[in-house]
Amino acid sequence: MRTRAQFENAASLMLDEHPLGVGANHFTLMLLTRGYGARAEVHWSQQAAIVHNVYLLTAAEMGYLGVIALIILFLTPLQSAIRYSFRAGRDRRGDLLLGLGVGLATFYAHSFFEWTWRLTEVSYVYWIVVAMVASLARDLREGVPGRVAIPTRQRAPRPLEASAVRSAGESSGTPPSANGGRGIHRSHQSLLRLPSRWFIPVGPVGDLPTREATSFGL
Repeated sequence: MRTRAQFENAASLMLDEHPLGVGANHFTLMLLTRGYGARAEVHWSQQAAIVHNVYLLTAAEMGYLGVIALIILFLTPLQSAIRYSFRAGRDRRGDLLLGLGVGLATFYAHSFFEWTWRLTEVSYVYWIVVAMVASLARDLREGVPGRVAIPTRQRAPRPLEASAVRSAGESSGTPPSANGGRGIHRSHQSLLRLPSRWFIPVGPVGDLPTREATSFGL
């Protein structure tokens, strides 16, 4: 805790002497070369580190305007998530927004003790969450329906179903092609166009098919 307080003291000294900031990513450089580490009594072996507070770090490097911009950047998606989560009613998108809002609030509180928001990998996840909040909030603001009916593909009939369709067509005197073959897979349509002599006749056990009947027309 003593070391953490020393780094926070160094960041405060930088902000007091440089209201516009010392420059992005210059905290460690100023700590080492401008004597801020020694003035804040930071041990020489730890002067290559940075303050574990993203707000103080931003203030030291970007000044007062920089930390104000950071706070606005943090609060904008948070207020959108909380606001539209309560306006969503029974819409499931409201639950999702509430969860994202709680996650953002927890992350902002954690930033008082860490600087992980400055890591590239963490910033990727943060901006993805912000984009999700913006998209969901816009949908709720514009009244976009929560569920959209997705058309399902029609299942192709099985061979037995195609045979049943052919038998029904023969009994009614209407060939399957009379309706354009709708509802029948193309492979089944080609099967229905085969010559009748290619099919083995089915009958009682005593009436076994002859050799000519099983020659398949060859």
